[in-house]
Amino acid sequence: MKIYQIFFVILRILVIMQVILVLLKKNIINPDIKIIIDAVLKLGIGGFLYIFFFFNTIHGIDYWDAYILQFAGLVIILDIDYNKLLNVIGKLSPTLSKNLSFLDPVQGANHD
Repeated sequence: MKIYQIFFVILRILVIMQVILVLLKKNIINPDIKIIIDAVLKLGIGGFLYIFFFFNTIHGIDYWDAYILQFAGLVIILDIDYNKLLNVIGKLSPTLSKNLSFLDPVQGANHD
């Protein structure tokens, strides 16, 4: 299997797990796992939308519509709660968390 196929299999499994948990009205006990799953799903779906419509054209879809779909992918990626994600990553790997600290101000705007 190619790397992108493995990634999409993992995304499918995560989505199926989320759907089952929602239908059974179960909460994930560990909130760190929920943050990681949320980040992986949003990064996967948002990244796919952005990259797919950047490199491909679909017959019947106007250029500007594809551009809006790319932007939607970017919005999904920016919707990740990077502050909480960096805290979770910091628990697992402090070095990686420090290297990804440039993501901290993405949602850290102060609206006072």
